[in-house]
Amino acid sequence: MERDRDLAARMILHMVIALIGAWLILVVRVDVPFMWYLGLGIGTPIIVLDLFRAYYVWPRVTSIRQAKQNRRHTFLRDEQFLKNFERFYEPLLTRLYHPSEMGKISSGVWYFLGMIVSYGIASVIGRPWLAGFAILFQGIADPIARTFGLRWPVLPIPEWGNKSVGGFLAAFFVSAGAGMCILAIISPATFNISVLRLVFCIGVGAFFAALAEANARRIGLDDNLIIPVVAVIGMIAALR
Repeated sequence: MERDRDLAARMILHMVIALIGAWLILVVRVDVPFMWYLGLGIGTPIIVLDLFRAYYVWPRVTSIRQAKQNRRHTFLRDEQFLKNFERFYEPLLTRLYHPSEMGKISSGVWYFLGMIVSYGIASVIGRPWLAGFAILFQGIADPIARTFGLRWPVLPIPEWGNKSVGGFLAAFFVSAGAGMCILAIISPATFNISVLRLVFCIGVGAFFAALAEANARRIGLDDNLIIPVVAVIGMIAALR
C-alpha cells in the first residue's frame, strides 16, 4: 500500500511539473533564452546528483553490503558510510525511486532530458510553443495510460508488453483533450496558424505521444524521454 502511495505521488509530481512547463511556454510565453536558463538551471543539478547516486552511492552501498554478507573485511569508513546511508538517505530514496532504478539513471532524469530535447527541437524551427504541447502530453500520456491500462486492460496487446489498446486510446483522448483545453485559454491566433491546422497538429501530437508511451519499453527507451520528443517531431511533420 505504501509503495502504491509513493508511485501515485511520483505520477502526480510528474504531471505537476509538466503542467508548469506547459503553462510557462504556452500561457506565460516566456522567451526562449530564459526558458533555457530555467530548464538547464533546474535540470543540470538534478541530473548530476542522480548520476552520482546511481553510479557512485548505490554501487558502493551494494559492495559494502555484499562484503558484510560474505563476512569479508570492511574498512571503518565504509561501515560509517553504510550506516549514514541507511539512517538518513535510504528512507528518502525508497520513496523517490522505484527499486529497479536504484542502480541506474532514474525516470526523473529522462523526464527532464525529454523536456530539454523537445524544447530544443521546437526552438530550432522557431516554434517553441510546440514543446509546450509535447511537455503537456508527456505529463499526461504515461500516468493516464498506466492507470487505465492496469485497472481496465481493454484489448491487451502481447507484442506491446503490458500495454493495451484501452490504455493507448485513453492516453490519446485525454492528451488531445488537454491540448484543446489550452485553446480555450489562449487564442489560436497566438500561434500564427489556422484553427484547423492547430487542432490537427494537437491531435497528431497526442497520437504520437500515446504511440510512444505504448512502444517505449518494446524498443528499449524510457517513455519519459521519447514521449515529448516523438510528439514534437510528429507535430512538426503535421505542420509541413
